[in-house]
Amino acid sequence: MTVFAGAGNTVNQRDASSLDRRILSRREVDAIATILEILGAEAPSAFTRDIECIERHAFGDFEIDVRLRTVFRGGLPVHLTPREYDLLLALARRDGAPASAGELVEEVWRGRVGAGSRTISQHVLSLRQKLERNPSAPRYLVTIPKIGYRLEGGSRRVSTSDSAGNRR
Repeated sequence: MTVFAGAGNTVNQRDASSLDRRILSRREVDAIATILEILGAEAPSAFTRDIECIERHAFGDFEIDVRLRTVFRGGLPVHLTPREYDLLLALARRDGAPASAGELVEEVWRGRVGAGSRTISQHVLSLRQKLERNPSAPRYLVTIPKIGYRLEGGSRRVSTSDSAGNRR
């Protein structure tokens, strides 16, 4: 995809079909948003819709579809609360890197959780009960002592052609 400043500082989108062939990282999406903001332009709705459509993450037999805000296990939807979903997505976007409780509070709760709160650990416990075969010995949502949490199990971004059932 090519984004460039056209006449009158409007932003035009070219080669939109290439979005189906390339997954944008969160960093790339943020960079594009920053460029559009600097130019004083809004992203075309098709642009933002296509970005969301292609962002998918997979780990184990799970797939996170960002456009649908749904987690699938073996092709079947898993019911998560909005906060559980946001927490899982925040961990998935780190591609296996750990996240501290403070980082998760900022990203998922926008800093609205008090210090010493057990909110994060309670949400992680709830996610483990919904996703793990043995929540007391988690395979995916792992606690990293004195650091935070990490999503394990081969977390990876997948393209629309890789996804089970070709959901789109």
